[in-house]
Formats: sequence, structure tokens, C-alpha cells
Amino acid sequence: MKSFEVLRAMRHNHSFTTGCRSIAADPETMKKYLKNVIYKKKGRWHAKRDDNIERGIIIYTRGHIRHIVLGKFSTASVVGKYMNSVKFVLSGTEDYDLFVQTYKGISITDVDGKSYRLETRLDALKEIELRKEQIEYADYYD
Repeated sequence: MKSFEVLRAMRHNHSFTTGCRSIAADPETMKKYLKNVIYKKKGRWHAKRDDNIERGIIIYTRGHIRHIVLGKFSTASVVGKYMNSVKFVLSGTEDYDLFVQTYKGISITDVDGKSYRLETRLDALKEIELRKEQIEYADYYD
């Protein structure tokens, strides 16, 4: 969604106007969509540190890929950092022990109150990625 792109730009120290221009969005329309998560201070628009916008996201849990809906930016941010770390661990550019130390035992709760523990077992992560690649390959050639 375009509104998420504008929020992302604002949270990375870009102005509201720059965020709107980067995706060719009308600023007035974006103000309507983002009215509960942006505010004006000293003539500049700012994004709140957290929001309650529901967003769908993919996580790895208990050896499976799950599509869940999260209701807070801060929770989605943790999952985003986790998924990036998974990618780096599997490519060998991030230390596995540090990954486990960071994410072992962390659970994410979706909007329905269901809890999902983040997968940290290396063999399970490799298996998930292998299954994901097989599905993507089959979808492409079917």
C-alpha cells in the first residue's frame, strides 16, 4: 500500500512530501489515510513511533511458513528484522550463534491473540527455504 511506503520514508527521516512524491501519491489523500499515525509539529509532518495499522506478514514458526496479520508497527518491525537475519544466516553472512541469542524464545502475537514462536533451528530454517523454493519453482513452470 502506498501509505506504508510514505510511513517508511518518514521513519527513515524523509519528509512527508518527499515520501508522497517518491510513490506519486497525492499528499491530501495520504493525509486522510494516515490521519491517525502522522502529526504536525513546527510546520513539519512526523510519523508516530508506533501505529495500530493491520498488516499481513510472513513468519517462520515451528518449521512452517505462516501468513499472519499484525496490528502494531513495532511488532512488524521485529518480524522484518528477524526475516532479514534469517536470510543472512542462511547465506552465511551472519553468525548463527548471535542469531539464536537474539531471537530464541521470542513469540509474536497476531491480531487474533494467537502466539507464534520465531523459528531459530538452522535445519528447520533450511528446510523451510527449500520447500519455499520448490513451491516458487513449481508455480513458475506450471
